[in-house]
Amino acid sequence: MKARHSTKRKRGRPPLPADMRTPSGQLSRSKAYVMAHDLMNMKVAMEARMRVYGASEAQCGDTKWGYLLGRLYLTTSYGLRSHQHEAGVRMAQDYARYFGLCGLPQPNARALDLFRVHGMAGDVEPVW
Repeated sequence: MKARHSTKRKRGRPPLPADMRTPSGQLSRSKAYVMAHDLMNMKVAMEARMRVYGASEAQCGDTKWGYLLGRLYLTTSYGLRSHQHEAGVRMAQDYARYFGLCGLPQPNARALDLFRVHGMAGDVEPVW
């Protein structure tokens, strides 16, 4: 017979604290609960930014760490200037607006299939 581990298995989402529930056991819908929940989510995001990107705790509060163009702007090794960052953000907004108006899905890296792109190798002479 196998011996069971005495440690509790950590599976699934951790339970919410009891103070975030009403006396009936339902999740609280008060503003304090919503703010606490948002702070918990932000804490997880900040810890991930510190772990993955090596940012300090003070830097992680900046929303620019949440997307690639912002990280390129914040790291000094690439030399992206503020007007270039603003132009990139504006271009992303324009693209999103255009795709939304045309009813097209938003492009993303997962949607690309590089092996389905077909073309012709080299210069091809036009047929007249």
